[in-house]
Amino acid sequence: MPVNTSKTKVNGRTVLVSLPAGYGQSSGSGMNRVYNVLYVLDAGQTVFSLCAQAARESHAATLNQSGRQWHPELIVVALSEAPSRGGEHALLDFLTTDVVPHVDSKYHTNPYAAGRAVLGHDALGAGAMRRLLIGDENADRRKAFRFYLLGGGGGGIATPAPSAASESELPPKTAVYLSASTDAGAATAARDFEGALVKRASMGATQVSMFVNRDGEQTYTRKEVDSGGKPITLELLEGPANSDAARAAFATRALDWLGLRLERQKLESLGSLMPWHEFK
Repeated sequence: MPVNTSKTKVNGRTVLVSLPAGYGQSSGSGMNRVYNVLYVLDAGQTVFSLCAQAARESHAATLNQSGRQWHPELIVVALSEAPSRGGEHALLDFLTTDVVPHVDSKYHTNPYAAGRAVLGHDALGAGAMRRLLIGDENADRRKAFRFYLLGGGGGGIATPAPSAASESELPPKTAVYLSASTDAGAATAARDFEGALVKRASMGATQVSMFVNRDGEQTYTRKEVDSGGKPITLELLEGPANSDAARAAFATRALDWLGLRLERQKLESLGSLMPWHEFK
């Protein structure tokens, strides 16, 4: 499936953007539709192209599945020029301070953490996300995204040395997809990182629902609910971590995971706002 790509400049650096085929169409209410955004941290175009293609193919395939009422059409953004100095810290600064605000101002996006995902496969991208999740001293940056997708051989997602910053909890409803090679060293590093994330992830959430009785009176109930499956997902994929086949498999599996998470999140949101089953 062909993927249309455009370029934009953010503080002098090139950023690649892939828009859905239906971008710019109005919603049923006559307003412009808004789109969830996937940010790809890998500086090369290969992973970006694979992710954009996987997003389009996943959406097209889901439209023909029975029982599936909605599937996200993603804007896919790639930082094709990483900062030349500063490593992971500079990359995170560029992403959260420059790129995200630029994309939100230029395109019809869902400008909240619930509408943003970030993906890294190479050592720098996955390493930056590892730092963002459990090693970043700037906890506010973790609140910019809800969904994280990390791949690679394991070196990029090896658990960092313990620190005071890494002990803080992840924001509520944070969900992480981890992928690594079945190679023993990579698999071990990925499982260690999974364990570190599970300790910091919220395993459930408090849901507040509003109900209207026959007399029009509003009542509210609170209950602890599952936040939509395990917050951390680890998959071990066959083959060399840096091969084209491994990158393609990672993109396909990661985008399927993200689509299901976004679909579940939308349905849960609609269920909270309009609990039609409670009207008698």
